[in-house]
Amino acid sequence: KNCFFVSSLFFFSFYSGFTAAALYDSLMIAGFNIFWSSLGIIAYGVLERDVSPSSSLSNPQLYRSGQDRMDFNSRVLTEWILQALVHAAICFFVLARTFLGTIVVKEGGESGFAVQGTAILQALVIAVNLKLLIITKHLTLWSCLFYSIGVFLFIIGGSLHSLWTFSSFFTKVAYDFYSVFP
Repeated sequence: KNCFFVSSLFFFSFYSGFTAAALYDSLMIAGFNIFWSSLGIIAYGVLERDVSPSSSLSNPQLYRSGQDRMDFNSRVLTEWILQALVHAAICFFVLARTFLGTIVVKEGGESGFAVQGTAILQALVIAVNLKLLIITKHLTLWSCLFYSIGVFLFIIGGSLHSLWTFSSFFTKVAYDFYSVFP
């Protein structure tokens, strides 16, 4: 999830001409790791199971693949990193192209990097939690709930954060992005 997140910043540096402009607010960056993507990862780690507990205790050979590094090795890591780059490129460039002078806010001006960054970050949050949903083998109501909570927390947190006066993000991004808050 972090390679996926950082890749969007990497693509933005090229997109912005290496201007050191921020695509995301610092609290939004922290929120990505603390709230919006971590709950799904924790739920996946706690709730996911390949085999039943009784089968795992009675068949110790099931652990052989971990000892032989078949489940996680350099090749698997490289595949996950490449997937993260591709998914981040899709999220970033589709939304960057969408926001290229086409989104006009209520006051008549164009939306800035704050709104574009919010849209890209929301796409990343959705994609990370959707990826967890796809790779989950033992899907339960609880896992679906935790994957969804991250997305809803982003909407609530991003909206409240943009209305906070001391935020560097205080540009009423919630209104420009969601068009629901005054």
